[in-house]
Amino acid sequence: MMDEKIKAYQEHSSTFAQLQLQRAQKERDMLKLKYEKADFARFGWKLASVALAAFIVGQWLG
Repeated sequence: MMDEKIKAYQEHSSTFAQLQLQRAQKERDMLKLKYEKADFARFGWKLASVALAAFIVGQWLG
């Protein structure tokens, strides 16, 4: 009787731990994707500002 309860508890704990791990991994992947998008957007803004500066200098000189 006691062994069955212990076994059931261990199985439940193991399943719960696996679900927590999967959830944490999914959350990590979502954050990673979010920051990759933010890095790409930051690069885009830098590229746009350099292009605008080049255009302004070109208009000023030309």
